[in-house]
Formats: sequence, structure tokens, C-alpha cells
Amino acid sequence: MSYDLETAVTNLQTMILTIASGIKAAPVGPPEKINQFPFSLVYIKEFTTLGGTYHCDEIIDTIAIEIHYTRQNLPTAYIAALACRVEILEKLIADPTLGGAVDTFTDLRGVFGYLPYGAETHIGWQMELDVKGKITI
Repeated sequence: MSYDLETAVTNLQTMILTIASGIKAAPVGPPEKINQFPFSLVYIKEFTTLGGTYHCDEIIDTIAIEIHYTRQNLPTAYIAALACRVEILEKLIADPTLGGAVDTFTDLRGVFGYLPYGAETHIGWQMELDVKGKITI
């Protein structure tokens, strides 16, 4: 298996788009403005190398996952957002390699609350997923 972080991000975004909580938009890159809710954004946040040999290194990348819900109907959005966390975890357990793009995921953590995006403030999840793999240099 080859480690492909960009494919992992795309596969994760596609996976999130299929959850039952009804994610309506999941673009590949960040748009200027969000106009469909719930909205998902997945991007590479940070990395850690674990050291390796001259030609190979182990790496842990952190992928950020944001799930935005509009605040127009806060009670309904809140209930839908809470269910979203479990659905994402179930999808990750079913496919821990994100379609073969990484060796596995190691951690999923998140915070629920207000999410700023541009000049707007929504509610939802800000999650971080650590994925592990080997890269050839």
C-alpha cells in the first residue's frame, strides 16, 4: 500500500458526504462562502514524522474535519449534529485505511460548539483525525 494523503482527504470527504445526518455540501477545497447546510470541510492540518531511514519515514498526519450546521433552527441543528459524530466514527471503523490511502487512523478527537467561517458563525463539530503511514523519500 502506498501512503497518499490527498487521496485520504478526498476519500474522507466522500465518506462524510454519505452519512445519514444529511450532509448537503462537501467541496474538495474551501469555498469563499457556505450556502448549503449541513456542510463538511476536510483539510490537512499538521504532521509529525517519526524518524526513519535514508529512504523511508513513518508519518502521522492530522486531518481536520469541520461539520457546520446553520443556527437558524438551533434545537434541530443541535440534535442532528450530535448524531453526526457517531456516524463518522462508524464509517471510520468500517474503513480505517480510508480506501487504502493510509495504513490506519490512530485517533479521532473533536470539540462541539460555535464554528466561525468567514464572517459567519455556525454550530457543529471541529474534529481531528490522525492517520499513519510510511512515505518513501
